[in-house]
Amino acid sequence: MKYFRFFTKNYLLIIILFLAAVLRIYHIDFQSIWLDEIHTLIETNPEMSFTQFKELILLREGMGHFYFLIIRTLNDVFIYSTYTARMFSAVVGIASIYYFYKLGKTVFNKEVGLIAATLLCVNSFAIYYSQEARPYILLMFFTIVSFERLIIFIKNQSIKNAIIYGLITGLVFNAHTVGLIVVFSQYILLLFLFILISKENKVSFFKNGLIIFITALIVSIPMFQMLKKMTGYKSGWLQNPGPDGFSMIFRQFLGNTELLYFIFTLIIIYYLFNVFKTKCKLNYDELISNKLIFSALILFSWFFIPILLPIIKSYVSEPMILHRYFITLVPALLLTISIGMNLIKTTLVKGLLIIIIVSFALVDIVFVKDYYNKITKTDFREITNTILKRNINKDKVVSSFGWLMSYFLNQDRTNRPTIELPLEAFVNSMRTNEIPLESFWYLDGNYRPYSLTPEDEQFLNEHFIVDASIECYDTWTKHYKLKEEFVSQTLSIDDFGIKYFSPFLKDSSGNMIFFENGEVISNQLNLEKGNYSLVINGNSMPEKPIDGENAHLVIKINEKIIGELNLSENKTNQENKINFKLESNQQIKFHLLFDNDLSKDGQDRNVVIYNIKLKKTN
Repeated sequence: MKYFRFFTKNYLLIIILFLAAVLRIYHIDFQSIWLDEIHTLIETNPEMSFTQFKELILLREGMGHFYFLIIRTLNDVFIYSTYTARMFSAVVGIASIYYFYKLGKTVFNKEVGLIAATLLCVNSFAIYYSQEARPYILLMFFTIVSFERLIIFIKNQSIKNAIIYGLITGLVFNAHTVGLIVVFSQYILLLFLFILISKENKVSFFKNGLIIFITALIVSIPMFQMLKKMTGYKSGWLQNPGPDGFSMIFRQFLGNTELLYFIFTLIIIYYLFNVFKTKCKLNYDELISNKLIFSALILFSWFFIPILLPIIKSYVSEPMILHRYFITLVPALLLTISIGMNLIKTTLVKGLLIIIIVSFALVDIVFVKDYYNKITKTDFREITNTILKRNINKDKVVSSFGWLMSYFLNQDRTNRPTIELPLEAFVNSMRTNEIPLESFWYLDGNYRPYSLTPEDEQFLNEHFIVDASIECYDTWTKHYKLKEEFVSQTLSIDDFGIKYFSPFLKDSSGNMIFFENGEVISNQLNLEKGNYSLVINGNSMPEKPIDGENAHLVIKINEKIIGELNLSENKTNQENKINFKLESNQQIKFHLLFDNDLSKDGQDRNVVIYNIKLKKTN
């Protein structure tokens, strides 16, 4: 009965939280982890000693140990995986909605709390960071909780509330260094209220304020070393915002859809109109008792300083205008909209607005953006899986993100460590004999296209053959096979065999493997005129044909087609013969072309060739 009463009283909130859980957990591991998330996974490896963990965060990150310590603990308790790290973000994202409901209820009323929770539930920006293994959603969560506790403290200035609020503000800073700006903005608001409060309450307010500061300072002690490092940090890649920089950021906050942006803008204007027309004396008690003015005071402090300080810093010293650094403003923006909607007197209009906003937001996420089925993050996972699958000879892998790519390529420590060098630097090192000439894979991405000078291209063409060139979303790789590894002499019929074809991938038994459409060419043969049979032993993979079709090979002599083969899927080492006739003595090369590669429903059509022989029949 108790639970039934709770459900009937809070069924709307429960429905909102359930929808939020679905939107944040569904396909949570669909996207590959990108560069920053790879940092998280490497840095939270539970096998690492605590000293190594601490030093690595200080070296590689611009935020404190708090978030990474949580993920490291979860990886140790559960499974060390992307799923564990992202699931933590999803849970925090859901909790953010509950506390946002509490904040809206505390600052205004229950209806505002429900509207705010609904808007945050379907907000695409919040959903995105609730599925990312980084601390930004944790920063938003503590920001929401800190503003709720700030309001509670302002309305009831007890020592208990001061300690709790100080603890939460310390955690805001621990969640991310940019959280310090949020804390600073709240303390400026407290200073303003201290000036306004009556003389008889000033001493008590000051004492409690001191308790808040000391509590936050103690909780923030682990951040001091990181803060010292960040004061001299130079990103080298962030740029100052253009004339529409902030408007673009706010569009992203609101889903980046024109219709919703238009509706939200009108509601914000309506809220501001109501604030401006409300009369209120500059008096502490009157400011606090007037819900509309008090909400405006909270929202002003939430917006003004967190926007102003980054702008000043960006133009005076180091740029820091990046949309995810402003994630703390998302709930402020949505709370403004929620109060504006609550001020609409016609219930029908409010209901229709909520239906329109939720419907358009869900349609935008599920259908327009196709968020749950469309690859939008740099697909390092797929490209490295392809390299692992094809790198049978364990050739070295080079990448400008070598340390990060080792997470994928050397998890079991059986492969060579990934070399961290840009391609142009690696080529130069080979040219100057600092690095030996040998076959290698080069991997890059994250908006870094393939680009070389003509001199570097010429050097590579002189010494290597590119026998694999693969692209995935925002990433690519090439396999450079050293030419000296190919046998180049002219052959006779008795010498001929599979090893004299190039370039090809081979498995541990020396069999020729085709993982995608491609062509291999034999070395040159001197053949007399007569009748011949080219015998190819091989089969199609997988064991069951895809769409009723097996692998197809085209066989050429000097670019002239002499036959075609549809290989069997049965692993019987079956001989496939191609008969041909030469009308005169000739120098020839055989070409083998695989032309119907297909990937479908987790199955991939490939070719394995065990042996190739040449026989003269008369």
